[in-house]
Amino acid sequence: MSKKLDTIIRKVPPAVVTEENHYEIQSVRNIKEKQERVVAVIPASLKKQIKLYLMDHPGETEKTLLLKGLLALGFKIEKDHLIDARGKR
Repeated sequence: MSKKLDTIIRKVPPAVVTEENHYEIQSVRNIKEKQERVVAVIPASLKKQIKLYLMDHPGETEKTLLLKGLLALGFKIEKDHLIDARGKR
């Protein structure tokens, strides 16, 4: 294996898949960890639904909505990540 590839592979966090299709990425456990962006192109009608939902749910953001959806799919997400960080500043 090349040194460059070996270095890249070491940086990838370990993931564990259980029988219930729960995905655990161990780096998600620390709220102070580096944050990454996720970009997705979605239909305009879905974006409108999201905006309406957010208007009816103060304190909810697109980020927290997405994380709660991933939680419902079985991803392990710390509860601190489900709270809008802007309110903590």
